[in-house]
Amino acid sequence: MANNTKRGKLRSKLYLGVALIIVLSLGIAAAFFFFDRTEAVPPPPPLPTAASFPHAAPPLQSIKLFFFHPESVNLVDITWELRLSNDKIERIKQVITTLLEESPPTLVNTIPRGTQLNEVYLDENSTAYLDFTGALSATHMGGTTAELLTIQAILKTVQANFGNDIRYVQILIEGQEVDTITGHVDISKPLSLAASHQDKQVLSIDDEQ
Repeated sequence: MANNTKRGKLRSKLYLGVALIIVLSLGIAAAFFFFDRTEAVPPPPPLPTAASFPHAAPPLQSIKLFFFHPESVNLVDITWELRLSNDKIERIKQVITTLLEESPPTLVNTIPRGTQLNEVYLDENSTAYLDFTGALSATHMGGTTAELLTIQAILKTVQANFGNDIRYVQILIEGQEVDTITGHVDISKPLSLAASHQDKQVLSIDDEQ
């Protein structure tokens, strides 16, 4: 009788062990099934091309700037390359600022060194108002011819690059309309670009001042 009882206890323990092994096996299998599966990762998107960037640098464009040629005693144009803005006002600023800052070795800039462009305005009559710093008049060498060449360099540069959009140019100094730069050439009113090639005929000149 005692032997039967021992055998019964052994069978119970054996069955319990087998049951535990089965439960553990099912748990491990479930863990692998739910937590250890490798999910498919989608490939990364292709890198965008340069054209896809909204702030990509604009292409280089050719502009014309006018400088004084000492040998020919006249204004001549040179070609310069800039990355021009799509905004018209900004393009005018870029071109005129380049005219103020650059000067080829064999040519003379007729605009006084240190002159800067404060602002550019456009009105409904296609008139561009170019507002320069006081250096335009304060450091100008003076004289009718020098003053005329300064004005013509500005007008010709605007005409060459914006002739289809601008008809007149009004030169301002520190935001104010002025009669002249140094007392010789009348710039109190907007100056026509259509006749800028006629030099003195475009402008009112008073040599007696």
